[in-house]
Amino acid sequence: MNTGSGKTVVGLIMLQSCLNEEKGPAIYVVPDNYLVKQVIDEAKRLGISATEDKDDYSYSNSKAILVTLGLFSIVQMERDAQILIPAYDYCIPDRECNCNTSNPCETFQGIDFPVEQFFPNEKENCSPCAPKPECDKE
Repeated sequence: MNTGSGKTVVGLIMLQSCLNEEKGPAIYVVPDNYLVKQVIDEAKRLGISATEDKDDYSYSNSKAILVTLGLFSIVQMERDAQILIPAYDYCIPDRECNCNTSNPCETFQGIDFPVEQFFPNEKENCSPCAPKPECDKE
């Protein structure tokens, strides 16, 4: 994810959620001291208790997130989430892709995107991208 995309906020909220569910302690691992301070400042801004002291009473009692240095790799991280995904009718275009990948921008600009194939019309000759007055009639 890009810088400024909210990774710190998401991580802190997930860890606070674990503490709220009494599934603590919670540790937020970062690769350098600058990020320790940044994460603690962000937690404070969000009203989340965080510390860099492993002997802190709040951390020991699963009331605060420990922010610490470390080298790490995540093999797999899972958490149940409620997600609402809108479902619309769609169609898969039936024509083959014959793209020239040497200049993808030029190729993309030259494509006549088949909007109608992705959003089928309920009425003939009524495009969602270019509505006509007769298409509004029931």
